[in-house]
Amino acid sequence: MRAAYSPSLFAIEGSKIGYAVFALAGTILMIILLIEASRSASTRATASGTLR
Repeated sequence: MRAAYSPSLFAIEGSKIGYAVFALAGTILMIILLIEASRSASTRATASGTLR
C-alpha cells in the first residue's frame, strides 16, 4: 500500500516548483518544531532549578 503524496498541490502539474515548495515548507516546519522543543526544555529546566 502506497501513501498518497501530492507535491503538485503547490504548483502547476509537471513543474519542479511543487517539490521545492514542499521541501521548503517541511524544512521550515522542522526548524520551528526544534526551536519550540528547545525553548520548552529550557523552560522546564529553569522552573525545576536545574539550570543556573
